[in-house]
Amino acid sequence: MRKRVVGATVVLAAGLALSGCAAGSGQSPASPEPQINGQSVEAGEQATTGEQTEDSGDNGRSDEDRPCTGRDLTAQYQSGEASPTGGEGTLLVTKKDASDPCVLDRYPDLRVLDENGRPLATTVQHTLEPAPSRVPMPGPAYDQAVLSLKWTAAEGCGSIPSELALNLVGSDDWADAVQVAVNTGEQDVLGSLCAGSTVDISAFGAGVS
Repeated sequence: MRKRVVGATVVLAAGLALSGCAAGSGQSPASPEPQINGQSVEAGEQATTGEQTEDSGDNGRSDEDRPCTGRDLTAQYQSGEASPTGGEGTLLVTKKDASDPCVLDRYPDLRVLDENGRPLATTVQHTLEPAPSRVPMPGPAYDQAVLSLKWTAAEGCGSIPSELALNLVGSDDWADAVQVAVNTGEQDVLGSLCAGSTVDISAFGAGVS
């Protein structure tokens, strides 16, 4: 027990002696360099723990801002008016799964397809209202959205379409495009929409439940 007390006294005395030397020299004892994981950090450098945060890669989009694709929606042509020189009508899209939200916020790209699924040469433009806006699918009081289209027939109208394809995300991949059957036995008003026609198409607006 005696040895432990003496040893403690010696250590304390040595510490006081070192402090006295530092005070006598007029210099403060040097502060230890900051260290991270055993390595000194130079002044001006940002101290980090070595941990990295992962980039979510979603560009700030939430789940509700996910762009809708053709897999999210079903579509059908609504009644309209048509003549040998052209016509107009609306397309209605419906959200399949209300628990998996997405958003429509751009003009869709359009292809007019023949009975073999090949695109017919058409000119597509966007002058109809509404212009693009954020349309959540489903919305607070609706699960459908509508767009307008209007077309002018070409002279000597040949092949007529069997389907309309809407690409909702603006990519070159049409695998997820919405397919809309047209010119069926009960729905032949698009008979004047054929190769060489000009089609004007709006963006989507909120529909009804």
